[in-house]
Amino acid sequence: MSESFPSVYFAVWIALVIGSWLFLRRLDPKALKVWQPRIGLINLAVIAPFFFGPMLLTGNWLFVAVLIVFFAFLIYFGLLKTRVCESCGSATQPQNLFTAAEFCSKCGAKLTPTRLIGREV
Repeated sequence: MSESFPSVYFAVWIALVIGSWLFLRRLDPKALKVWQPRIGLINLAVIAPFFFGPMLLTGNWLFVAVLIVFFAFLIYFGLLKTRVCESCGSATQPQNLFTAAEFCSKCGAKLTPTRLIGREV
């Protein structure tokens, strides 16, 4: 593995964080509800090769399997269970791993599932 790998990884990570924050910051609550899951998937897709690449190149298949489970959990938790309030734009985390929040923790409005690519998740 190259010595520049960690610096490239952190540069990409910082660019994603700042870019996502600037993009999501300017959106109104309804647009935020639409775009937050999509941006999360894009960020995950950009960062995933930094995790999977070295493990695939070295043949560490057990760690690849663990990473697949970890990334599946991130997608499940981030897309299916985190809800964005259409009233105030606050992201509400689930109460537990199986039940998404029904009401906004900030303003108390009823939360609805996110629509991703035309279907509710």
